[in-house]
Amino acid sequence: MMTKTRVALFIDAENASAKYVPDYLKRCGELGKLTIARCYGGPAGLKKWDKAMAEHHLMPMQTPSGGEKKNASDFALTIDAVSLLHRGLFDHAVVVSSDVDFTQLAIHIRENGKDVDGIGEGKAKAFLKSAFNKFTTIPASAQKKAAVPKPSAPPARKPAAAPAVDTAMLMDIYRKLSANCKAVTPRVYGTELTLKMPNYKKGHRTLENFLRNSGIFKIENGVIRPLD
Repeated sequence: MMTKTRVALFIDAENASAKYVPDYLKRCGELGKLTIARCYGGPAGLKKWDKAMAEHHLMPMQTPSGGEKKNASDFALTIDAVSLLHRGLFDHAVVVSSDVDFTQLAIHIRENGKDVDGIGEGKAKAFLKSAFNKFTTIPASAQKKAAVPKPSAPPARKPAAAPAVDTAMLMDIYRKLSANCKAVTPRVYGTELTLKMPNYKKGHRTLENFLRNSGIFKIENGVIRPLD
C-alpha cells in the first residue's frame, strides 16, 4: 500500500492574507495529506487570523510579546520548519509568504531531499520564487483586466463643399455698387450678395474669406478692390 505524501503548511501571518486560506489548503490537498498546519505571527498579526484558524484548524504559533521585533515571526517559522524537517515529520513543505527572507529556507529544504512549494502574492520577487520547486501566485484567478477598448471617434465630418463661385456675378455686383466711384465696403457688398447668393459663406465662414478666395477681389483698409 502506497503511503500518502505528508504535507506541512507554514503560513507567515504577517505577510499573507487569511482570505486565501482555502487556496492554500487546496494546494496542500493536491500534494498529499496535510499533517502539519501552522500560522506564525505576533499578537496583532494573528488576531486577523482568528476566524480562519478556527475554521480550518490552523495551529497558531504566536511570537512572544518580549520578542515581538521585526522578523521575529520569520525566525520562528524558519526554526520550526528546519526542526520538523530534520525530525522527518513531513515529505513536502508549503511556505505561504511573499517575503524574500524565506529563500534560504526553501533551498535548505530542497538540499535535504524534500520538495517545497511557495505560495504568495504578485509582489513576490523572482529571486524568491526560483528557490521553490513551484511557486503559486494567489489569488490564482487574478488576471490583468482586459483593457476596455475606447469607443472609436466618429468619423470627422467633411467640410461642406463651397458653392461654385460665379465670378461674373460677383463682378457685376461690384460694378453696380462702385458706380460713381463709390467705395465698396464688405458690409455693403455682403447685403447685396446675400440677395443673390444666400449660402455664400458655406466653406468660407466669413464674407472677407469668401471675397479673398474668389480670386478676383482683395480687401484693403476696409474697402473691396478688384485684383490687378
